[in-house]
Amino acid sequence: MRGALDALATTSAIVIVIGVAHAAANPVVYLVAAALIGGLQHSLVNLSHEGWHRLCFTNRRLNDWVGAWIYSYPLGVPFHHDRERHLQHHRLVGAPSDPDWVNYSNEGRLPAGRLRLYLAGRLLGSQLVATVWSALFSRQPRIAVEAESAAADSAAPTAGSEMIRIVAVQALLFVTFALFGRWWEYIALWLGPLATFASFYVAVRAFVEHAALRDDVAPVERLHDFAPGLVERFFLSPCHFYFHALHHAFPTVPHFRLAALQSALDAAGHVYPGTRQGGGYVARLREHLASIDAALPSGASNARVNS
Repeated sequence: MRGALDALATTSAIVIVIGVAHAAANPVVYLVAAALIGGLQHSLVNLSHEGWHRLCFTNRRLNDWVGAWIYSYPLGVPFHHDRERHLQHHRLVGAPSDPDWVNYSNEGRLPAGRLRLYLAGRLLGSQLVATVWSALFSRQPRIAVEAESAAADSAAPTAGSEMIRIVAVQALLFVTFALFGRWWEYIALWLGPLATFASFYVAVRAFVEHAALRDDVAPVERLHDFAPGLVERFFLSPCHFYFHALHHAFPTVPHFRLAALQSALDAAGHVYPGTRQGGGYVARLREHLASIDAALPSGASNARVNS
């Protein structure tokens, strides 16, 4: 029931925001709508994550269908391929072999000005450029997964098949916008927010949740929990992603039970790997940037921090 509510609430909110923007047909409303839709697309990203862990529905077939067709393919994400990548992330977090290492390492992001440029680039669409470039010119091998994970997903579609499904879903979205008289709203209210606002929100969250001043720290120092306010929960950490370290410790617990789990652990005096940040993501990012500025003179290299 909660899985159905998550799907209904998020998709309904997207439809409502798009409908309001369509009715208003005002540039300022379009811009505000794009920022809100980006936050809701971020929710779809995190619900896809729940699907990777098979936490949306107890029925695996239903879980994977909703995770793929409702959450992932509208975002251009190959659901089954990214499940493999994410399982590797859990096993290899904090190591350069982690497929998500590129999202949170300091490589190419020091001094602090480079990190600011990286995040600004995500807001300006650099993720879309990188994705298209990778799809056209990169030939990456299939990610290896643990035996039980591979067996559980043995019937998964191939990467090529998933790309065809993604294209089909994008075509359906384009046609839907066109039927309402404004085909370009597909760009203004779906593809645009996805390439800019949503990519920026995801980039900030993914970096801050694993941020460390040095790249050669212990994996446990890459796991952080947060206590964000309502605005940051909507834009930067929907679906309880601020329980990041807790999720890594208990990856089979659905997002809506993590708060109760943390309370139970606290009451019992148990701890789990990772650190708890007293504030939200923006405060933590500011602290991290200030720490880089204090530790690393402008123009110094990554090796200087890791030495």
